[in-house]
Parts: sequence; C-alpha cells; structure tokens
Amino acid sequence: MNNHVFAKVIWLGAGIPDGLYNELFGSHRKAVNLAFGRQVISICNRDLCPGPFRIVLDLEDVSEVRQLSIRYGEIVLNDVVCASADAAIYRVPDFRRVLAQAEFDRRLESVFQLFQQRLPAQCIASLLKNEGSSPACFDAALGTLYRKGVQHFAQGDYAGGVSCFKGRGFGLTPGGDDFLSGFMLGLAYQQIRQKKSLSEIMDLLFYESLSENLLSNTFLTQAYRLQPDRDWAEFLLALESQTASLPELMARICAIGATSGYDTLSGFFAAWEML
Repeated sequence: MNNHVFAKVIWLGAGIPDGLYNELFGSHRKAVNLAFGRQVISICNRDLCPGPFRIVLDLEDVSEVRQLSIRYGEIVLNDVVCASADAAIYRVPDFRRVLAQAEFDRRLESVFQLFQQRLPAQCIASLLKNEGSSPACFDAALGTLYRKGVQHFAQGDYAGGVSCFKGRGFGLTPGGDDFLSGFMLGLAYQQIRQKKSLSEIMDLLFYESLSENLLSNTFLTQAYRLQPDRDWAEFLLALESQTASLPELMARICAIGATSGYDTLSGFFAAWEML
C-alpha cells in the first residue's frame, strides 16, 4: 500500500475499540493480522467478508499495512488517514429460533449430506473416515488422533478431546483449531435453538482451546460469543429459513483457506451429532 494513497474503508467491524495496534501477527495479500490482546484485528482486502474484528479495504493487496490507529471514528493505517465516512458497520445479527425443530433438523441433515459429498482429501472429515491408510503415513496418524478426540468428546471428556485437536494439522490456523472453533460455534447456536444451557461445557472448551495462535483464538472467541463473520452468520440464518440457499452459503465457507472452511464445518456438524 503506497503511503501517499488513501485507502477506502468498505466495512468496519463493530467489535474493534479505539486504540493503536502495531504488533504484527501475520501478513499476506488478502489480510494483515494485528495483535489485540489474545486475539487479532484483521485488515482485509475487498475479497474477504466483514466481521466484528475486521476492517475491509477497497484494495487488492493489504500486505504492507503495519499499523492501525482508530480514534473517534478516524481510521489511520501506516500514518495515512483512510476514507471511512461511507464505511458500513458490520454488526452481528440477532440469532433466534424460527423453524420448528423437525424442519430445522431436516435442513441441517440435508446440508450435512451435501457436505459429505465434497470433501477434499486432507480435511478433517476425510481424515476421520480414512481408517485404512498406513499408520506410518502422517495423514493417517493425524486421522487416528482426531478419531481419538471425537471419542473423548462423545464420552464427555472435553479436555481430552481438545488435546487431540488443539494445534494439530496444517495451515496458519491448524485444522484441529478450526474444528474446535466450529464445535464451539455449534454449541453456541444450540443454546439458542434448543434453549439449553451448555455454558459449563463451553467454558471448559474455551479455556482449554486457547493457545499462542492469536488468529485461532480470534475465531474461537467469536464462536464462544456467537459473533461470527458474515459468511457464517448468513449460513446460520439460512438454517432457520425455508427459502435461503444453504448449498450456496455453505460453498462460501468451504472456500475459506485450503481446508479451513471444511474443518470448521466438520466441528460444527460434530457438535450437533454428539450433543
């Protein structure tokens, strides 16, 4: 980003407080992550959806951002004031039960069956299925560990389950971390949909899952608080609608990262299967 060019802000996340953020936690063309306590604030290019802790710029490449300052609505990147007067504010929608349980279950099952038909080889859902590979294969060893984690969850041993997923896998946010965020999101939404308290389980999962990976912590915190980015928010709202296109919205999530979207969905669906 040229220091003499003002970047236009398209979206501003409502969860970002005023402050100065200059501790870098990863940078690439689509997003720059700046430390915010134990999580991050993300400066995103126009291809990424808005979220409570995201600022989306009308740029193709944001990799040169190194500092963010917000004060009284003024957004400054690398000491350059951004054009933000027309920025839309992203606020998490109000999630509530709309459909009867039987209809909701039908929609959830239909999209889960579709999900099962599209799995890439290295996503967690595929590794959980693939029990026939050589134990010497890294993927097979990882799949064995994931299956052990699922067994722990099914038996109510949540700390043991977390230990089998936390930090395990590939990517900037390892697949195991993505699974845990999805699992947490499934629990958080169940609390609204089924009106049952899962706070004790969620608290345990949250504190056991926190790590030194600030990006993973961000997704986990958003799931815990039921404050998803827009792609997930629209998917959850569509589960409660008889007219919304679930396949299209799920495809947007699946397109996140190499397998991050698939791994988060794996955790989300697992939460409904196990509880």
